[in-house]
Amino acid sequence: MPGADTTTIEGPVSLAVTREIRPEAREPYERWLERLGTAARGVDPNLGMTVIKPGGEQSSQYVTILHFSSYEKLGEWERCDVRRQFLEEAKRFEEGKASFKEVTGFEYWFSLPKIAATRPPARYKMMLVTVIGLYILSVSYTYTINVWLKDLPDHLGIVIRILVLVLVMTYAVMPLLSRIFARWLYPRESRAA
Repeated sequence: MPGADTTTIEGPVSLAVTREIRPEAREPYERWLERLGTAARGVDPNLGMTVIKPGGEQSSQYVTILHFSSYEKLGEWERCDVRRQFLEEAKRFEEGKASFKEVTGFEYWFSLPKIAATRPPARYKMMLVTVIGLYILSVSYTYTINVWLKDLPDHLGIVIRILVLVLVMTYAVMPLLSRIFARWLYPRESRAA
């Protein structure tokens, strides 16, 4: 509809699924998760999957994060019959209903689904962790990527550097740093876990 406000999501998107799993169903649920990852890769071969297991005997909460290469691939997965079969199978492991949350862009870097109900960390903490990530990548650029890009025209080299930087920050560096600094970023939630 012309003139209507629309939002287009481009780039990678993640789907975080939180489930309370019955204690006796943990092992079969983890085997089910392996099958789920294989099936989702049939829709998006670039899929990444992160599983956060319960911490300690009293916790039974699993968080599964499916990293899709695009919003279109996520939509394809959400509409496919295989996913519906997996959702039906999951009911035999669950205590209660699963929660689903889509996360895109920078929000993903600081989103820990197991504590999704809490507020994001303080901005200065997010800034400091981002600076650490950028520093690590900047130093590594000097010895890797820059060597291969030195003969390219400046504008093309800049575009490639930015693309690589964003991809590596989103999929590797920031998720890792968010886990490493979790106690500092989320002090109250870490003590409760």
